[in-house]
Amino acid sequence: MFHKSPPTLGRQILAVIVGLLASFMVVAIVEWVGHRMYPVPEGFDFTGDEAVIREFIANLPVGALLMVLLAWTLGVGVGCSAARLIVGMGSSRWPCRIVGTLFLLLTLTNLWMIPHPTWFGMLAIVLVGGLTALLSKNPRNIPAAA
Repeated sequence: MFHKSPPTLGRQILAVIVGLLASFMVVAIVEWVGHRMYPVPEGFDFTGDEAVIREFIANLPVGALLMVLLAWTLGVGVGCSAARLIVGMGSSRWPCRIVGTLFLLLTLTNLWMIPHPTWFGMLAIVLVGGLTALLSKNPRNIPAAA
């Protein structure tokens, strides 16, 4: 979907909306799979005491946390890619940057509201932010895979 003419403002707005929806759907699907692999104990209350939630997350298997990282990384990747495809890969990179930045802000909000291990938070920020930066580049400036 390479477009010769610059994308219209409407097309760029559509790209942001579709990119966000695509990223949310991917996160929902991958986290659903993660919840099937690592189910939450029946009756656990996430709105309760913060100390209980902190202890619960501290005792999660590493695989459960890695599923969340996978969901967030795939989510931002799919969302940015969808936005880039709608406006044209050689066109404006702003829709991808907006999708990635909003996704990063949601990631930071999640990390702030729900206590996570430090390594998880740092890795989430690097993965989401780094992938956004990479996908926001001009395709001619992205290094080829060896």
